[in-house]
Amino acid sequence: MANKKNYTKTDFLNFWGDNGYIETWDGHKYNWSNEIKYLILNQLGNKKDKNVLEIGCGAGYWTKFLCEHSINVTAIDLIPNSPFELDNFTYIENTDMQFDCKNIQDESIDFAFSFGVFCHLSHSACESYLKDVFRVLKKGATAIFMYSDDKGLQD
Repeated sequence: MANKKNYTKTDFLNFWGDNGYIETWDGHKYNWSNEIKYLILNQLGNKKDKNVLEIGCGAGYWTKFLCEHSINVTAIDLIPNSPFELDNFTYIENTDMQFDCKNIQDESIDFAFSFGVFCHLSHSACESYLKDVFRVLKKGATAIFMYSDDKGLQD
């Protein structure tokens, strides 16, 4: 099996620009956003009392929805600036080849979410991120991480 390479920060910025990836559902037979929002709300509940971590917020397609239903969202991405400003939103810019949540306090997150990010990373990068996500999750916290890749994790 061939190794999946980790793209550099420059690569990602060249792919998606300084504002990050924008989800459009183009090229998909179906827009799954309503089903995914249902799954998210099932984890967040209706009290808006959860601290959320989003890995790979891009231009904020999911982030805005997460902010509407959470007390606070902390998002990590490689883009140089937060794509928007919301009262309950904190943005962390990771450095090149940084696959962790080092700027987030231990056991401070109630729910973690990532959509369409891990399929762009190597197995070792995914493993590094997941180990660190477990560090920041509170006891009893939940997570939804979408991974879609027809070749699977490699390396």
